[in-house]
Amino acid sequence: MGLGCFQILVNGKDMTATIRPFFQNLTITDKAGIESDHFELVLADDGKLNFPRQQATIEIYTGTDEQFLSFRGLYTVNSVALSCPEKTITLSGDAGNLGGSFKSQRDFTWSQTNLKTLLETVAERNGLTPAISEQYGTVAIEHYIQAGQSDADLVTELAKEQGATMKVIRKRLVFFPRGDNQTVSGTTLPAIPVALTDEVTATITLEGAGNFHAVEAFWQQVEQGQKQVVRVGEKGGKTRKMSQIFPDANSATAAAKAKLYNEQRKDYKLSLENMPFIAGIQAERNITLSGHYREEFNTEWMCDSVTETIGDGGHTLSGGFVVPKGEIIPHLGRSGD
Repeated sequence: MGLGCFQILVNGKDMTATIRPFFQNLTITDKAGIESDHFELVLADDGKLNFPRQQATIEIYTGTDEQFLSFRGLYTVNSVALSCPEKTITLSGDAGNLGGSFKSQRDFTWSQTNLKTLLETVAERNGLTPAISEQYGTVAIEHYIQAGQSDADLVTELAKEQGATMKVIRKRLVFFPRGDNQTVSGTTLPAIPVALTDEVTATITLEGAGNFHAVEAFWQQVEQGQKQVVRVGEKGGKTRKMSQIFPDANSATAAAKAKLYNEQRKDYKLSLENMPFIAGIQAERNITLSGHYREEFNTEWMCDSVTETIGDGGHTLSGGFVVPKGEIIPHLGRSGD
């Protein structure tokens, strides 16, 4: 495996040529959902090297060809560590720094709107460009009181409730359904072929935790007084009942769908280690696995997290994958009825 190509900009200035003689290791971790993506850059320290300070911005591109590098994230440096006797500098940080006004507590009442409009309003009042999936325009928000809650906490709570991925990428607030293998605009992406070789360690774990066949969620409006129930999934079988009471049927249904998917995706987990770098593999993207000795596992998997490493070991990927929405791995069946 050859050493991968990279480009690193610090506060908008290309510092690749300066960094290259001191470069030891670069690790980028991309996660699905609401967790922040992370980077770690290790440089040799000659005692004279000027290094970025905390809160500096790091823009990273990687690939196998210097002429065709892919954007891998815009990060904020959260930590600078100088090690001795190794004489190294380790820079690390997270993408989507939800600071400033985004973390300020607010008192605001939302009424007679929809989720897409709410998220667009939040983005714009924090200086972000909204990139919100169209489907959230049909999710009604009848009445919601944002009392002493920051916008960052609000959108994080809504992402959890909707089973969505929420990220801040290049001054864009991105919010789209988790596990759909689609762009924000709703375009389905092709699965990326991944062939197992002797170099790759593949482990499939059958945890058996996701044995629920349906989820029930309750909603109640103050003026009605009586709880209502919505059910998502199969008519029979083991049912998970959510304890939270939602304000309307739409939010209860969305929460039940998200909960059912999270339960089902626990059944099977695929781990790939020491895989040669393949462009395009990132969180939320599907792969098509081939080469496994059990044919039932040669199917599509959704990337839940992936770590890209450039260092002495070459340019490699390690990742965790789960069953995509709507997919059931046959042959092994399920238990727990």
